[in-house]
Amino acid sequence: QPGGLVPYTDFWESWQQKMMEGSEVNALVKDLPVNVQEALSLQNVKSILNLPISANGKWYGYIGFDNCEEERIWSEDDIRLLRTAAQMLSSKFEKIHADN
Repeated sequence: QPGGLVPYTDFWESWQQKMMEGSEVNALVKDLPVNVQEALSLQNVKSILNLPISANGKWYGYIGFDNCEEERIWSEDDIRLLRTAAQMLSSKFEKIHADN
């Protein structure tokens, strides 16, 4: 890809929809469809975890973690900790929204 950009357009909409519904993206790259594998391999991503950030029914984005050194199965403790961080960000967005 020119400029080192990863071609996420092929799969980003489905991931975004999944996260907008409150689900996470959690996978070993080798288990994903070939087009996703090809895109993520440009950055040597071997496993990925994306957790949604939403507040008051509005999706603001996600907090994402990649492992580029090994295929990592994210433990429940890891996911719980990272989900807590995402929820803290969500709470901040709720407070900002409530103050405006």
